Amino acid sequence: MSFFLYESCTMTSASLHSVLFDWAGTLIDPGSVAPVVVFQKIFEHQGIPVTLAQAREPMGMGKREHIAAICRMPTVESAWKERYGQIPGDSEIDELYRQFLPLQLETLAHHDRLIEGAAEAVRELRRQGLAIGSSTGYTRALMEPLLKSARQQGLEVDCCICSDDVPAGRPKPWMIHLALQRLDRFPAWGAVVVDDTLVGIRAGSHAGCWTVAVSESGNEMGLPADQLAAMPKPQRERRREEIERRFAEAGADLVIASVAQLPQAIEQIRDGIHRGRLPRAFHHGGG
Repeated sequence: MSFFLYESCTMTSASLHSVLFDWAGTLIDPGSVAPVVVFQKIFEHQGIPVTLAQAREPMGMGKREHIAAICRMPTVESAWKERYGQIPGDSEIDELYRQFLPLQLETLAHHDRLIEGAAEAVRELRRQGLAIGSSTGYTRALMEPLLKSARQQGLEVDCCICSDDVPAGRPKPWMIHLALQRLDRFPAWGAVVVDDTLVGIRAGSHAGCWTVAVSESGNEMGLPADQLAAMPKPQRERRREEIERRFAEAGADLVIASVAQLPQAIEQIRDGIHRGRLPRAFHHGGG
């Protein structure tokens, strides 16, 4: 667990009121595998190769925005122009998104397992009186079966904001703002955003919240639980250190290996507040 230091402020009376979770790679789907499989598949259907790294890079965005981001990658644009005589525009992106939705719904049924310790962590935070919100790059239609599955596994949230609930997804902070409205909690620095993607941490910073990044169970490590467990310890530590560096650059206040460590992270944040600190976003122009 790594905590990034920042300067103190004069505010000393504050308390946390809510925790806002991402879903894939944070609460469910170890390694955030389900979206990557489908992104690669829809481009493959068009005869355009997309690497695993390219498919993962925009992770955390709304899925149409994610597809558009892949389309704007130079190698993808070049391959598309060579094959079709032009770079992909809005109509091509819309068609890719149309193909994406049913494939993603089908794939999610096989990637709905909770990350180990997620249900227990959420129950502990509820015991402490914190509201439990969430947001996701998935649409409402994609999330409904995942929410049902999570409840059956012992995890339930007070609200879930989906990509089609807001004008634009991450890194813009609108999903976080709407979640706080639904929970009727403010100010933003009383909320903790937990996410496994760089774009999700940036959204939390833009909203003025505390941000806790997940380094091992999610998109940045990008491995299912069995493959992560099999990784040699020195390699795993090197990967984790590099991921922590990227999250620090994105503005994370704290980095944990998985959501199972979140209750301890919340205590560290409370200690920071007691010492008169606000989220790093307030010192880096994000709040």
